[in-house]
Amino acid sequence: MPKIVTSSISRSSLKRPLRNPRNLLLLNALLLLGILPKICSGVSIASTASNFASSGAASIAASITSLYPFSDGTSGTCISDGGYDMYDCGNKINIKSTTSTWSNDLAYTQSLGLTSTGNSDITYITYKSSYIWLAAFESNSGNIMEYKTTGNNGADGGGSVSYGALGASSTGGYYGWYKRVYLAGNDPSINELILTTSSSWSHSASTNTDDGTHSLAGTSGVTSVFYIMWAGTAGYSYGTSVFTSVMNTFLSSCLGTSLLRVHILRRHATYYG
Repeated sequence: MPKIVTSSISRSSLKRPLRNPRNLLLLNALLLLGILPKICSGVSIASTASNFASSGAASIAASITSLYPFSDGTSGTCISDGGYDMYDCGNKINIKSTTSTWSNDLAYTQSLGLTSTGNSDITYITYKSSYIWLAAFESNSGNIMEYKTTGNNGADGGGSVSYGALGASSTGGYYGWYKRVYLAGNDPSINELILTTSSSWSHSASTNTDDGTHSLAGTSGVTSVFYIMWAGTAGYSYGTSVFTSVMNTFLSSCLGTSLLRVHILRRHATYYG
């Protein structure tokens, strides 16, 4: 029979709980026992976006080499150029529910308040901070069935495309898929990450470097989807480990938005050792 270990965590260690290996081990054990809900599960996208704007985006940006400071992305329904021909009206976002068809191209909100997609009960937020771009979607009834990004990239057929699955996040509860368009001369690389709570969704993307299509589709609905995008200077190519790091950094920030989780970690926690 596994032994029970009780551990106390200091107030100072809670400032960055998931970056302390001891606290991460403790948190994963709590998740396994069902004492603590999975990271980001049940946390509103408004809270998640607020944390992203205040510190999460800066943490992600600090971890990315050769980050390109693209322009636009705070209004309209696409990024018209972004600088150095990154896009030709790309990064259009759409959502599909279990009970309806696709939404129209959704307008960028650059707001921490929820906006209706006009599709079932799905609401969303877009926010650009520290040159990291976030779209977050939420459906309290679990009606999100598919997400896609479309539009034209600026690569004009040059460079390369790769995409694939990252697997489960280190914090639990979410799975990641990525796409990158890179090495198209001086055009900034386009790097996209989609996160959701189901591991069984189908992932697809265009292999034409000029086509921004990137989608994730399920057989049953989920309550939340996150999409993160950044650019790399002069077509910089990022390995899958960078996408995994961005996923984990973003999701770990959700812990700080739940007072219940912080209270449990602050006082003491019982877990299997």
